Amino acid sequence: MKLETFSKTWFSKQTKLYYDSTRTDQSSFKKLFNNFFDLPYELVFRNESYQSSLYNLLEKYYKNEEIVKAKFVSTNANCKRNFTFFEFPVKNSRIDIVSLGDKSFAYEVKTKYDTLDRLSKQLNDYLKCFEYVYVIISDDRLDEVAHMIPTEVGIYTFKDKSTTLNFRLIKKAELSSQMNFEYILDLFTKNYLKKYFLTENRNLILSKFSIQQINKYFKLMIVDKYKGKNVSY
Repeated sequence: MKLETFSKTWFSKQTKLYYDSTRTDQSSFKKLFNNFFDLPYELVFRNESYQSSLYNLLEKYYKNEEIVKAKFVSTNANCKRNFTFFEFPVKNSRIDIVSLGDKSFAYEVKTKYDTLDRLSKQLNDYLKCFEYVYVIISDDRLDEVAHMIPTEVGIYTFKDKSTTLNFRLIKKAELSSQMNFEYILDLFTKNYLKKYFLTENRNLILSKFSIQQINKYFKLMIVDKYKGKNVSY
């Protein structure tokens, strides 16, 4: 994993979150944590071996959403090959990972620290505008999650108690049959509608452009809007 993309703020936040938790013996981590804040910025965040040690401890003991996202995008073939970034808003939901190439992929991460209250709504929102949708969950939540997600949604799991994060494909996502192109057009700003369709009139766009064209421009719009934010913290 290329740790140089992680900022001082990101490392500080993840370390503080873990340090504040009380669910496991933290003696070795506390030692590193104290050293971490005693050392100057130049030595900590420009020292790859120190970053690796810190990240490995976070990965082993504190598999929260940010750690899971970071590891997934660095190991998943689609994410490595495609334009990939974090946190894309879809109406009142926010997709954890978006990956765009010939096809569009949306990934929602749910660790044991996350509530499942909104999961069904989130996934149904994503199926309206992305071709393939996945949920990434710890394996001990598989039974709980499996019955509450749409049939088209794919599933990746990871072992929360494992020392390292490895992902297992449990179910491959199916092409969404719920894609709604009026819904997709609502995700365009007026400027982007004019740029790609030369008009703000959604009814005119729906009458003149094919489903394939609208989907193509949707992906181009996202890349245009989020370029420079690819896999960054």
